[in-house]
Amino acid sequence: MMSVNLDILKELLMDWEDNNLTYSDMIELRDKLKDAREVIEVEMDKYEAQ
Repeated sequence: MMSVNLDILKELLMDWEDNNLTYSDMIELRDKLKDAREVIEVEMDKYEAQ
C-alpha cells in the first residue's frame, strides 16, 4: 500500500489556508493530494470487496 506523509500534507494545507504557498508548494500539494486520493480509493476498493 502506498502511504501518504500526513505531516507534510498538513503543513502544506496550513500554508494554503494562510495564503502562503509558493508555486513549487502548490505543485507538491497537488501531487500529495493525488497520492492521498489513490490511497483512499485502494482502501475503499478493499472495503467494498469484503
